[in-house]
Amino acid sequence: MHKNMKIILALLFFIFVMAITISILGYILINKSLPDYQAKVPFPSLSEQAEIHWDELAVPHIYAKHDLDLFRLLGYAHAQERLWQMDFFRRAGAGRLSEIFGGEALETDKLMRTWGFAYIAGQIADSLSLESKRALAAYSDGINQFIEINSSRMPIEFSLLGYKPEQWKPVDSIVIQRLVAMRLSLAWHVELTFYRIAAKFGVNAAAEIFPDFPSSPQKLGDLLVGKERMLANIQKKIHSAGRLAGWASGFAASNSWVVSGAKSASGKPILANDPHLELSAPCFWIESHLSSPTYKVAGMSIPGIPGIVLGHNKSIAWGFTNGMVDDVDFYFEKIKPGKIDYYWDENDWQKFSFRTEKIDIKDQRDPVFIDVRHSERGPVISDVHPLLNSDSTVVTIRWTGASFSDDVLAILQLNRAENSDDFTRALQHIGAPCQNITYADKEGNIGFQLAGQVPLRRDKKGHLPYRGWENKGDWLRSLALKNLPNSWNPRSGFIVTANNSSIAAGTNYYLSNAWEPDSRARRIHQLLLEKEKFAIKDFQNMQMDEFSLHAIDLLPVLSKNMDVQKLSKTNRQIWQLLLEWNGEMDEVSAGATIFNHLYIHLLDDLFKDQLEPEIYHEFLRWTNIPIRAMENLMANPNSRWWDDQQTTDRERLPDILLRAFNQTCEQLIENYGDGPGFWEWGRIHRFTLRHPIGQLPPFDYIFDRGEYNMGGSAGSINKAEYRFFKPFAVDVGASMRQIIDLNHPELAYTILPGGQSGQPFSDHYDDQITMWRHGQYKVVSMARDSLHSSVARIQIFTPD
Repeated sequence: MHKNMKIILALLFFIFVMAITISILGYILINKSLPDYQAKVPFPSLSEQAEIHWDELAVPHIYAKHDLDLFRLLGYAHAQERLWQMDFFRRAGAGRLSEIFGGEALETDKLMRTWGFAYIAGQIADSLSLESKRALAAYSDGINQFIEINSSRMPIEFSLLGYKPEQWKPVDSIVIQRLVAMRLSLAWHVELTFYRIAAKFGVNAAAEIFPDFPSSPQKLGDLLVGKERMLANIQKKIHSAGRLAGWASGFAASNSWVVSGAKSASGKPILANDPHLELSAPCFWIESHLSSPTYKVAGMSIPGIPGIVLGHNKSIAWGFTNGMVDDVDFYFEKIKPGKIDYYWDENDWQKFSFRTEKIDIKDQRDPVFIDVRHSERGPVISDVHPLLNSDSTVVTIRWTGASFSDDVLAILQLNRAENSDDFTRALQHIGAPCQNITYADKEGNIGFQLAGQVPLRRDKKGHLPYRGWENKGDWLRSLALKNLPNSWNPRSGFIVTANNSSIAAGTNYYLSNAWEPDSRARRIHQLLLEKEKFAIKDFQNMQMDEFSLHAIDLLPVLSKNMDVQKLSKTNRQIWQLLLEWNGEMDEVSAGATIFNHLYIHLLDDLFKDQLEPEIYHEFLRWTNIPIRAMENLMANPNSRWWDDQQTTDRERLPDILLRAFNQTCEQLIENYGDGPGFWEWGRIHRFTLRHPIGQLPPFDYIFDRGEYNMGGSAGSINKAEYRFFKPFAVDVGASMRQIIDLNHPELAYTILPGGQSGQPFSDHYDDQITMWRHGQYKVVSMARDSLHSSVARIQIFTPD
């Protein structure tokens, strides 16, 4: 017994020692990568000593005596806070995820290599302006200096995946910029989905649920019926790649509005901006303040890209919303019999150009080689899998992002612009993605301009794939900036952009059909008419507004078409609750819960009987199309789409509404409880900040944050969007909020849905999330004396 006790005690002591050892090692591993915000850092390539002052929320205020030193320190700061995120972005774009994730990433890499982001970036890099090349080189130098002196202190993701970061090259930044451009494009998805539905039901029927298509749509004969599966597989490949490459949602929307001094309490313009992206950990943006002889600018930057993308200097402020432009076309190409390297181009056989891509795979000795064929228009995207092609037909893709543009130069010129002329000159260099860019300056001017490459197609359409051997789909040129939608100093005293249609009456070119519903834009417009003068606090309240005009617009239509006598007593009471609801999608609203459940059931009862599951899934993927489809069909209660194909009766809107509402009531009571007190919207409408490695349990406990309750909806200013095929998990929201009053252009009111750091054990990984959720803001000042000595932490960088 005594001997057994000794063994037990020895075992317990061993376990205790091991636990202490593991804890110590874990602590060292976790903390060794966290930055020292008060370090003295050697940086031989600097021209002179420079400093970064870090505020209490880890916003870097970078002070340099030379412009290129400024970009060196920005690169260092980005790497210090977000190096693994930056490396992940460049690998995702370049098709190199297999090197760290293994074979499961191979299909994603094949797609990215075929699309050719790294290939495109290499061509762009060679033709950039000298100014852009120098800024990119300096920025890369800063990243590499961080990697060199912190080689044993890398973020934990590198240790978990067992690799070290390579040196940063300027082309890596261009890869990321083009990856972001692709992420913000909706056109390819809409085009493929419309094609698949039109091929089955005809163009006219499809146009009922895809509003705003050209008035003279292509005929069904143009669709090359029988190629649906080829395009369906391409669509599936792109979305599968997105899940692994970090944009599972892929959707991007935004709000921005600006008022003139006439409507501002300060007497100067005020500008607000909140881009809507997939909510993630770490955040998409990193905030920075840059100060050098030429640059005095602050705002949001993208990790991996030099400069401030959204922000302000001491003269102007600007914001972005997605232009929703159709910047992609697909082409069926006719292949020469027995000659896969030739395709027919209107009058003659043309030879594809070829490039070979080598993909290395983790834990596999032999790499995979793929051959990519290029037509005059672009790569053979159907080559991502040989089974997607037929002997006679392949599919190529043309995208504006494959054309040259010096978007880095646009950022640099925006950062130092002093007036509207400087601003407009900077926009000339934007290629992809197309953005609506709002503007305000200290002289009192306000405006907006759509900027980016917009293709002018020969047939002025572009909403369906083309026959490559005809010339209808040729891109003749890009439209000039001055011919794109814009507005300057309107009589109303304000400008609103919220991804709604910006096409003016009489426009004779095709821009897009993928607009967001106009409910957010109309709500902003409505609020801007309610007061004579606005202050910062008013704009903060507006950015958190959760009222749904979309829902309120539908309630009278629903009321008109509901046969209340056919409802049970309980369901009639629930129906009355819905009709009395005020349209607020706040966290405690039961009406919001009833409405959103009813909406899902209406969609299902409308389309599930007619659309195959896979097509229906793609139709629901991004909410703007099904919401606009529902608006159209509510105005047409006798549309063929209301008829349930699984019954012998002819159903119309009232029949489907009754069925959907009964299903809604049953679900509410069964899932949440008997009574509206259990149906608070925020209890079921929730979000999680997800990290790419968090997809692999148990790492989600380390890297992810949440779940959190959330109000709002896809149609509210405070956007909180869930995918209709995955209710009610929020994917998309405000990726940042920023407000600038040009009466004090050195100040910005900002917030992020997370924090500045990309390291999950840092205090700054998620120290802004509570403020973001509750509509609170921090104030970031460009004034050097604004950082109190008790708060500021200073890194000093010396060239010796």
